[in-house]
Amino acid sequence: MSRPRPLLAEGGSAARAWARLTASGAALIAMTSLGLLVLIAALAPFLSQDRPLVIETDEGTSWPLFAAMSRGDILWLAALTALLGAYLVRRLGAPWRLALPVLLILPLIGIGLALEHEPRHETRRYRAEESGRGAVAAFDLRLRSLLAAGDDEPLRSEIAALSRERRGSLVVLEALMRRADLLDEADPDRRRAAFETLRERNLIELERLRDAVYPINRFAPDQPDFEGLVGPEGGGHLLGSDREGRDLLARLVHGTRLAMTVAVGAGALIALLGLAVGLLAGWFGGAVDWLLERLCEVVLCLPVLFVLVAFAAYLPLAWRTSSLTTAIFIGLILWPNAARLVRAEVMRTKSADFIRAAEAMGLSRRRIFVRHLVPNVLGSVLVAASLAAGQVILIEATLSFLGLGVQGAPSWGRILAESREAALLDSAWHLALFPGLLVFGVVLCFNILGDRLRDALDPRS
Repeated sequence: MSRPRPLLAEGGSAARAWARLTASGAALIAMTSLGLLVLIAALAPFLSQDRPLVIETDEGTSWPLFAAMSRGDILWLAALTALLGAYLVRRLGAPWRLALPVLLILPLIGIGLALEHEPRHETRRYRAEESGRGAVAAFDLRLRSLLAAGDDEPLRSEIAALSRERRGSLVVLEALMRRADLLDEADPDRRRAAFETLRERNLIELERLRDAVYPINRFAPDQPDFEGLVGPEGGGHLLGSDREGRDLLARLVHGTRLAMTVAVGAGALIALLGLAVGLLAGWFGGAVDWLLERLCEVVLCLPVLFVLVAFAAYLPLAWRTSSLTTAIFIGLILWPNAARLVRAEVMRTKSADFIRAAEAMGLSRRRIFVRHLVPNVLGSVLVAASLAAGQVILIEATLSFLGLGVQGAPSWGRILAESREAALLDSAWHLALFPGLLVFGVVLCFNILGDRLRDALDPRS
């Protein structure tokens, strides 16, 4: 059996830079933490959701979670599958000619499914239904003894009391209405038989719900709970819940996807624009350099937060529900620093000895540009993009804190905004602590990674 192929060519500049980067403990911790967050973002529906993965029904096996997946879920899973496939192909040494079409097809299939997919919005909340049916099962034990006594007045009192207690549960209210209808039946035997039928049916449905395979955290990010605000580990909430009873851990897990989407999207746009503008300005010089430098200065003079707030306030609502829109607007504001860094690197590299040697050998300017200049400035772009990603996380959290971020999706900044009143009135310290630690930790990881990446790519190190 042949040995797995290395990911990077041994002895190459990329392999040496990777060795220097992984020699730093801080860089390893930062990369591991960010990789874990990307994995959480891709698998968010399978980590925290109130719909089961699989459940047995009268019609057979059902997959509620897959039926309710959104376009973002499909795109993230397609991207994760493509990355995993690329890693395995590289490590196992499969022919790239056969593997490349597969790696291209997987994201395309994911994009196609996302464009065609319309998630099934089910009104039934499985975990809430399980809680309601459990309450009805406990109530049926008391109801059986009351039916045996034959007194209807305590029956009506018990039904009214549970209706008030569980007035937000449609499952409980429907079950109680059916049991209240039993009181119109004068024949005690027929009443008891009908009650036993309802009771057994409720127990069957409850057993199915309890036997279903759920995600690790059985709460949806937008699922309210009648218990309201609770602290960590209260009411089954590991990190607590907010004033509407929504699970904090579920909101943080699904908020990770928004943060990573904006950070990766804006970082990629910053890298592309910075690389394109910096290469053009540094390579051609003259009027092209002057015009592009003035463009960078104009964009740098713009107040970042003010411009983004103006964009967010006047965008159509359909655009404000997309995290990619936020990523694009942030990237369009933050690219000049990367462009100026690339321009300076191009100006320095143009006068290097190996460029002069390539010119003396008669290589064309196009070949020198593609094969010698661009690879030597890619490191600067990666450093600029990784450092900018931390700033992107802060800007997105600030916009969400002001209520101008992505609408309809949980966000770390929005959780912090919602924690202000709760922290003052209810001493809900957990609502500010956990999202605040996440924002701080992610920004710190991006900054550490950028610093260590700059050191690893420095040819003098």
